Amino acid sequence: MVLSSFVARETTHLQPGESLRQVHLVKARAPGERIVHLSETGKGLSVSDGETRERLRSFEIRRPPVAHPEEGDPDRESGPSLFFEAENRITALCLLDDGSVAVGTEAGTLSHVNADGSRRWAADLEGPVHDIGAAPGGSILLAAGHGPASLTGLGPAGECLWTAGIEREPSPWPWWELPSPAAVQVAGGNAEDEPFFAVGCGDLQVRCFDSKGSERWRWRYYAGVPGRIRVVDGDGSGKSRIFVGGEILSCHSPCRILEPDGSLIADLPVEGWTSMLTALAFGEGQGRRFMGCGANRGANLHLYEFKNDQWERSWLKRLGGQVTGICILGSEGRVLVGTSQGFLLCYDLDGRQVWHRLFDQAIRHLAPLNKNVVVVDGSGGLRKVNLLGDVEEMASLPEPCSFAVTDATGIYFACGSEILRLGVKQKSGTLQSEKETRP
Repeated sequence: MVLSSFVARETTHLQPGESLRQVHLVKARAPGERIVHLSETGKGLSVSDGETRERLRSFEIRRPPVAHPEEGDPDRESGPSLFFEAENRITALCLLDDGSVAVGTEAGTLSHVNADGSRRWAADLEGPVHDIGAAPGGSILLAAGHGPASLTGLGPAGECLWTAGIEREPSPWPWWELPSPAAVQVAGGNAEDEPFFAVGCGDLQVRCFDSKGSERWRWRYYAGVPGRIRVVDGDGSGKSRIFVGGEILSCHSPCRILEPDGSLIADLPVEGWTSMLTALAFGEGQGRRFMGCGANRGANLHLYEFKNDQWERSWLKRLGGQVTGICILGSEGRVLVGTSQGFLLCYDLDGRQVWHRLFDQAIRHLAPLNKNVVVVDGSGGLRKVNLLGDVEEMASLPEPCSFAVTDATGIYFACGSEILRLGVKQKSGTLQSEKETRP
């Protein structure tokens, strides 16, 4: 007995934002009954036994309606404006506590830019600049990963304080390593009033450097390049922890949590073989603290909550494509998620889907805007979406966006050699998003 048969009639390559609809026909056939065939005409899908034909119920994908607010609307957000222009393609972006911005380029220039967009100083390093970290505190202290294997500390006036050369420590899995032990991720923190920098390196190591450029410890990340690092007080204890994930080359995608002394305190599962941690976000509200983890495939969306003195997974989802952005609105009880297939999905804190929207292109970034999010697509298009799923068109960026990072006053978009800024209206509410890194 043949229960089902499948015939491939057409093949094509899906573009970013496109999806595939599959129709499955299952029928049990008793002896003597006619075989039922599935067919497609200009009027849709139907089943036929050779004598009778019955159309199948189907539907078309409905695009989200887009609002175009009138000029002069008090609720209308102005479009992004040019904030700073570098001489070369921007490869690193770091927002500082005083409202200034550190910008690194492919050629190796590191610029410290004031809150008004004027350049305070510039330093020339061996390029490219991979990432920039800032130590918290009143005095400016930056560390930049750059070149094949260098980490350089810079002071308030742009003076070079030290340069550390990173020597490769061979691993048992060289196929997961980069060609050099480059410092691809740098995050600044503070432990017992001492600044430190957690550095993800191309030889599968997380290294920690003090404010004088001395390596304090190293910890091997199994098994991939630790291409996503955050130093945050995620549990509300007042102590900073190092959150690490593999994003560049990785055999699987857990989120590891380290103490500032390098000891491992948690290993949270996300996905398995050949997966990458592509999104990491934190949020709080209603007396609760959350962490969202996204991956490139499989069980690729996880929400963890800190309770009973540990991170416990509340729920997981299997979304099509790669999770490219997560925003956790804890006070509003919502989690917004963007994917490489162009879906924006809204969940409550218990994992129930509230609504979803499908856009024409892949979603590249999600950036918080008061109690809304700004969706950045693969071409640089911008749309503001509120908690009800209403979509508002915004002025597009001049080209695709490499970074979208936020602080309390605005959203910064890195496009080629330019940084554009979108100022936000100040409203109450807690909304935290991930520090996005180069894909």
